[in-house]
Amino acid sequence: MDTTHTKTPMPDSPLVKKNRTADIPAAAEAALRAPFNITADMREMDEDQFLFLQKLLTGKTGIRFRDRAHLSRKLGSRLRILKLETYAAYIKLIKNNPAEIPLAIEAITTNETFFFRDFIHLVALEKYLDKNIHTTNSFKIWSAASSSGEEVYSIAMTVHAWSAARRISPHTIKIIGSDIDRAVLKRATNGLYHHYQVERTPKDYKAFLLRYLKKNDEDYFSVKAHIKKMVCFKRFNLTQTLPFNQTLDVIFCRNVFLYFNQNLRNQIFTGMHRALRPGGLLIMGLCEPVPLDLPLGFKYMGNSMYMKTD
Repeated sequence: MDTTHTKTPMPDSPLVKKNRTADIPAAAEAALRAPFNITADMREMDEDQFLFLQKLLTGKTGIRFRDRAHLSRKLGSRLRILKLETYAAYIKLIKNNPAEIPLAIEAITTNETFFFRDFIHLVALEKYLDKNIHTTNSFKIWSAASSSGEEVYSIAMTVHAWSAARRISPHTIKIIGSDIDRAVLKRATNGLYHHYQVERTPKDYKAFLLRYLKKNDEDYFSVKAHIKKMVCFKRFNLTQTLPFNQTLDVIFCRNVFLYFNQNLRNQIFTGMHRALRPGGLLIMGLCEPVPLDLPLGFKYMGNSMYMKTD
């Protein structure tokens, strides 16, 4: 049952506590990580093979690769699955069977994420909602690289608690998540998470998160239905023209720009400016490189957030 219209409002999320910025974990990125497979792929990739695969995959995704070892680590899983011993054989397969290319793209996509990551941005979202929710009949939030869904559901949980505490229906707030990787989008849509993914949540937010999860069994949790109904997921490649034109209020595009070259960063940054309404907010990762040639009409708000001024 949807509880958003009950008379007793839900308490504010922990995101509205005062002085939260002082409590930001200094090493959020160093939270528990999934065990790394130490039997990494040891297949050799020569320079010509690297250049071919780099041109193909960077052209499709915009993602840069530091060197042969970096790309080999990303693609190694595909060679193991296909039981191929060399990159020469893998390249031959790609040339003969282009259906392998989307699977290669899924293998190279970085999917590092966890619930309530960089939660200072969710604090900012609540404050932005307080100031702007009445300025438009519909309020749209886009998570531009939503991976397996933790960011999108963190946004939805934040919006749900915010709206319930203020007795405002969340149904006027549309939340969209997109990613280039079909596999992670399927996981996001399913909304099913291993207990390890829950354990990675910052400790101040774990109890808040668990209010919105249903324990399926010893190992898995699923996102409750009323939160899943608040979001929709779509496949989208950020290197393409953005499918929005002054229709978005907030864009989350965190920890994405660092994988692109400077020209592509500027292109995407400019496209996101076009996609936002005047006064809209673009939120980037806390450690992300800023585009060198900032488009006119953005004001830096601190903590890697930019407001469209015209």
